[in-house]
Amino acid sequence: MSNKASNSELKLFLEVELLLDQIPVAPPEKSKEDILLFFKLYSPEKGELRYVGRLFVKRYGRPIEILPRLTEMAGFNQNEELELFEEIRFEPSVMCIHVDKEMSFLQSQIEDGDIICFQKARICKFLYPDVSSFLEYVHNRQATLTEFNTYFSNLEEIINVAESSPARGGSNASNQKCALSTSETPTLEQVEKAKLFLKECLSDLFKLNVKDRLAEAVSTLSIAQSGLSQDQQKSVKAFWANFDEFTSDFLTFERDSVEFELQKLLKDQKFVTMKKNYETHILYKQLLGGVTEEEKELNKKLEEVKSRREKLISDWQILMVESEEAKSGYKDQDKKVVEAEEKKRIAEERMSRSTTAWSNLKSLFG
Repeated sequence: MSNKASNSELKLFLEVELLLDQIPVAPPEKSKEDILLFFKLYSPEKGELRYVGRLFVKRYGRPIEILPRLTEMAGFNQNEELELFEEIRFEPSVMCIHVDKEMSFLQSQIEDGDIICFQKARICKFLYPDVSSFLEYVHNRQATLTEFNTYFSNLEEIINVAESSPARGGSNASNQKCALSTSETPTLEQVEKAKLFLKECLSDLFKLNVKDRLAEAVSTLSIAQSGLSQDQQKSVKAFWANFDEFTSDFLTFERDSVEFELQKLLKDQKFVTMKKNYETHILYKQLLGGVTEEEKELNKKLEEVKSRREKLISDWQILMVESEEAKSGYKDQDKKVVEAEEKKRIAEERMSRSTTAWSNLKSLFG
């Protein structure tokens, strides 16, 4: 277990069933034929898998026998068709298999403590339509984040070590030498001139651009018979005897020093890039947190919109039922109006005849 995993806080919860008066209820006695299963409900429209309860079932029983209890747990209609899955493992890879509702728990190798996930019959219009695809998505997302965090944690350690290490640098350049030979004994003037130039070279760390002049000066002094002290003669001759080796050492040192400085420069460039990338990683991590919160808010708003949409559809359906009733009533009333109108016409004809007869009678006896 990694240090981060061992230092993380683990929260445990105890599920307790309570009576109306908040008194805990003891779990039922468990026989050898009973197995305890835990149930999770998956909602494809929400992209949510949540715990909804546990049940004791008979080992030889079938999942189809507990479907009414599951629909009750989920708050579904009793005629809702359900699909069941067994969540076997999440790490190192997801293993989630479909459960045959007609086979017994024993035949499906479902045992005490197993987790059964269920959902409405598969709806393909969602991004993750079933439990298996959703668990794969969650696992891959977590695995990616874990990979990022592990990698950049190691990168942070490398950066910290690099920043705490003392800076290393190269040492000063050593002598640069060349070889020339003279066969004649130099004059005193030549010796003084050679001594002066040697002094200049020594004060300037034997630059390669004066190699030939340095070789000439050392060669002249090595065969000088006057103008030098005994110690100077001894030192010059020793230097001249190993001139080629000294020159080679200096050239090698110069080449290796340049190579060292180049590699150090490249290393510093890589370090700057590495540190910049780590800082970008921290920024991405913060941005991901913000995006995750934004996603939650959007999902919340989406649920609210879906709820309003469902209510609108429900109200619309009610309106359609009411409209159908009104339409049916209108047709009935239309028939009744036609019938009443006919009766009224007949009554008017009769009334007209009666009025005429009454008028005649009145005129004769009036």
